[in-house]
Amino acid sequence: MVLARFKARPLLTCIALALCIAVASLLSNITTDAQLSGQAEVITYVRKVVSKFLNSGTLWAALGFYAGWLWSGSRMRPAPFWVPVAAAVAASLGALAGHYALGNLLGIMEASIWIENYHWFIAAVIISGPLGWLGARSAQDDCTGKLLRYLVPVGAVAEPLVTGMFWYPS
Repeated sequence: MVLARFKARPLLTCIALALCIAVASLLSNITTDAQLSGQAEVITYVRKVVSKFLNSGTLWAALGFYAGWLWSGSRMRPAPFWVPVAAAVAASLGALAGHYALGNLLGIMEASIWIENYHWFIAAVIISGPLGWLGARSAQDDCTGKLLRYLVPVGAVAEPLVTGMFWYPS
């Protein structure tokens, strides 16, 4: 099974996922001169939709949840409480650091981006820990664990409705 392969190498999987989210969300924010001048309206529309998805809170929250699931241990030997919590925080901070470092390195973002977005790092520490614990808890086969497996999909459906993600101002 594919998921068993990912769970067998949680460190490598977490690093790969954090880097994929970091790079993909950064690349989706790159705007060309043609897009700025209004010559590439279809490309601009597609880029903005993809960017909304890749920069959504649900996707970044799912990283912490999945990291917790990866580091939950096995049924016979569950991991201590702090392991999935720490893994989720580390994965989220790593994705943020990779996103801003690459943007800074490529010249897309100014050096001040770190200070301007410190609140995301604080939010990652506060929110990712509980999400990691919930992800680890979802690995259990009881009713609560099975119910928690719907947390990320429900968040994905609810986020656009709650935040008005795709609503245009009148």
